[in-house]
Amino acid sequence: MDMEHVAGYRGSQHIGAIYDAVRKQQTITIVYQSFKARSADSIIVYPYLLKEYRNRWFLIGEKATNHAPQVNIFALDRIHSVEIAKDRPFKKCVDFDPQHFFDDTIGVTRLISDRPKRVVVKVDRQQAPYVESKPFHSSQKVEQRFRDGSIQLSLKVVINNELERLLLGYGGHLEVIAPPQLRTRMAESLRIAASHYRD
Repeated sequence: MDMEHVAGYRGSQHIGAIYDAVRKQQTITIVYQSFKARSADSIIVYPYLLKEYRNRWFLIGEKATNHAPQVNIFALDRIHSVEIAKDRPFKKCVDFDPQHFFDDTIGVTRLISDRPKRVVVKVDRQQAPYVESKPFHSSQKVEQRFRDGSIQLSLKVVINNELERLLLGYGGHLEVIAPPQLRTRMAESLRIAASHYRD
C-alpha cells in the first residue's frame, strides 16, 4: 500500500503543538505570513480545528481581533511559529460546529455566513463513469442520463475556489449549467486558459 505523502512539507512541525492547543482549548499566538503579505504578523488565535485538504494542513480558528463571530483559515505552511498565549483566556465560537461545519464544503474556504447552493453540471460520456464512481461531494445526485452517455448531476455545496478548481480540472469534459454566476466565472476562466494556447 502506497499512500500519498508530501516530503518536506513546511508546517508539519506545528501539527503537534496546534493539536494540543485545540484539544486543551488553549489560546495561541502564531507568527503568520500569507502569500500576499510582504512580512509576517503576530496573531492571537483561538484554535478550533486542524483540517487536511489535498495534502495541506490548515488551522481553523478565530482571530482575537475579530469584531464579529467568524472563523479564519491559516495554512500551516505559512506559520513560522506557535506559542501558547498563557495570559489570554480561550474563547469558543458558538456558531462554529467542527463536526459539521465543512459538511457542505469542498476544501476549506468558507465563512460562517456561507450557505450551500444547488450546482448543476453536465459531464460527458468519457468522464461520467469516473465522476459516478468517485463523486465530487456526498450530496451528488444524478438527475438525468442522456443517450450519448453523458449525465447531468447536482450538488448542494458552498461555492468557493476549491469547487471551481475541481470543476475546471475536467476542462471540456464538463459544463456548469447552474447557477448562472458560477457558469459565467467558469466560462471566463476557460476563455483566459484558451488564450494562453493561441499561436
